[in-house]
Amino acid sequence: MTYFELRLMGFKDAANWDESWSVYASHPELYPVENEEWFDFNKIRKLKKKVKKIEKKLAEAEEKAK
Repeated sequence: MTYFELRLMGFKDAANWDESWSVYASHPELYPVENEEWFDFNKIRKLKKKVKKIEKKLAEAEEKAK
């Protein structure tokens, strides 16, 4: 939960550590999470770049077809 959500729930001394999930998630063998799901955000970024290239080529092809 975020700092704001904790405050809304009534916690007076809520704190947020920017890198908390990065550190926690970097040692899955020490801190197991039930029903965990891992996402490869680097792969998603690469796919996003590919999609943008394809969209650009499609737009160029559509323009030529006019």
